[in-house]
Amino acid sequence: EQYARLDLISDEPRVICSGGAGTGKTFLAAEVARRQALLGRRVLFTCRSEVLAAFATRTLAGTTVEIRAASQLGSVTPYDVLVVDEAQDLMTFDILEDLEQAVVGGWADGRWTMFLDQNSQAHLYGDFDPDALAYVRSFGPVKPSLKFNCRNTREIAFQTRAYTGADTGVATAGTGPEVVFVA
Repeated sequence: EQYARLDLISDEPRVICSGGAGTGKTFLAAEVARRQALLGRRVLFTCRSEVLAAFATRTLAGTTVEIRAASQLGSVTPYDVLVVDEAQDLMTFDILEDLEQAVVGGWADGRWTMFLDQNSQAHLYGDFDPDALAYVRSFGPVKPSLKFNCRNTREIAFQTRAYTGADTGVATAGTGPEVVFVA
């Protein structure tokens, strides 16, 4: 599934790829960024979390991809490609304005890919604006989704879904021990 999505994303200039936790969004975001850089494009990988940005920095070490937490964007020379991970954390019009300035062609004509989790984690920072997401979607990106959870065992995916109601996808990491809740 991830390779099929990677091929689709590589062929499209604007993409919003959604999937639950464990479906491989960050893996794909890093690979999209790496492949775009190998094509000679100037690439920015961004997210809201500085911890995730540090992880991406390690993952993309040795490439020309530039990684910045969204809070560190400031005034930048626009990039050829914008890759946004955990995009649900950046869905405010103020942040979208900064991101639009960071990519050649902006939302309408730029080359950008966003990865987001449509589940309740979207409200982690408390400022998710559904109108901001609708605005980005108005530019006609393709919208592939990830359905297979490649990180979590069936037991973890089931308990997460039962406890939170989140769509964690179809667990493909096999079986594991029974989930134990600790208070």
